[in-house]
Amino acid sequence: MDNVPAPNAPARSPGYRGALAFDVAVLCANLLVVAPLTDLVRTTRGFHPLFGGLLIAAVVLHTLGAGLKRRPLQTRLAAGVRPPASGGRYLALLILFVMHYGLFCACLMMALSIFEDAQLVPKLSDLALAGAMVGALCPTVLTLWALLPFREKPAEDARRLRHREYAADAALYASALIILAWWDGVFVEMLAGAAKGHWLMSIVLVLLTTVPFAMFYLAPRMLFLAEDYRDPKAWGRILLVALSLAKRLVIG
Repeated sequence: MDNVPAPNAPARSPGYRGALAFDVAVLCANLLVVAPLTDLVRTTRGFHPLFGGLLIAAVVLHTLGAGLKRRPLQTRLAAGVRPPASGGRYLALLILFVMHYGLFCACLMMALSIFEDAQLVPKLSDLALAGAMVGALCPTVLTLWALLPFREKPAEDARRLRHREYAADAALYASALIILAWWDGVFVEMLAGAAKGHWLMSIVLVLLTTVPFAMFYLAPRMLFLAEDYRDPKAWGRILLVALSLAKRLVIG
């Protein structure tokens, strides 16, 4: 009886640590990986052809990661206990999906603007912007698809599933790091130190950036939240990531 999960326990495998790796990767990237990329974004305000290509890569990588993630994720969820869905959960999911689409739509439109500024493409037309809006549906639709359970549980080799998920997670990590550099190099840079040491203004500034932080971090993390959204440790790690942002906003 001790091995039976509680009714509200997260439906995940004890051996899977993908969400932990995601959060740790983002924390480490703040110190090591993202810094040079953030400097590039900061000095050019994001308008560098290399970063335009990276933003498109972020969309492609997330789409690839979501597509690869479905089978291992749903196989693991099917083996656990699925807590009953609530209205609050559906509302939160809807908000995250709106943010998810908005984020990747912004990535593609920003990339096109960068290429236009560098005179690599002609002046943007309404058709090009509409194409970006359609293209942004790809990662969002595949993320939704990855969260839908199988009608019938497919038989698959565990080792093959594990390797498939390694590839999926790697693609999702890489996409998130590019998006983080954009957030940190442009948006945070604009606001960094704006409070000028005033504690009340600092609190207001941090609170005001909660929604964009959710868009840039929680939305790309949706496929991991599907398993650990009930885990207090997961939210603790998310808070640590947010604190590194808050420190730059307050101190500069």
